[in-house]
Amino acid sequence: DYLALSVSTVTMNTDIVSWIPTSTPKVDLSLGKTDAPFQPKLARYPLTNGQRFSKKPYSTEWVKYSILKARTSIASAVVKARKETFEKNRAQVTTLVNTMNILFHQRLEIRGHDEDEDSGNRGIFLEILKLIFLDGNV
Repeated sequence: DYLALSVSTVTMNTDIVSWIPTSTPKVDLSLGKTDAPFQPKLARYPLTNGQRFSKKPYSTEWVKYSILKARTSIASAVVKARKETFEKNRAQVTTLVNTMNILFHQRLEIRGHDEDEDSGNRGIFLEILKLIFLDGNV
């Protein structure tokens, strides 16, 4: 499937394959076993949606480009995730404290006799929290 060219005097910037027939499906243009692959400069490239191969998008380092495009950094992403976790935890703790305040003002017991999962009376505190958190607002 490959047509191997062994040309030692050819540099990467010259047209070395203008004479290769177009019926050859794949061409290996490496100058040696240790050389990196490169895009050949053929006389004709097949059109794909009106665009040809271009090295312009690859002239900028990808990491530098992605950071500039997103306008963010790893540090700001970590700070944002930490802030979201903090706000979520704060809402849950606030719900716990408000529930306990209501029970204390009503002078109700917080714990039940048996707090197992299959118990019929786990305590009013756990039952209220179960209702609140099942609602999904917190």
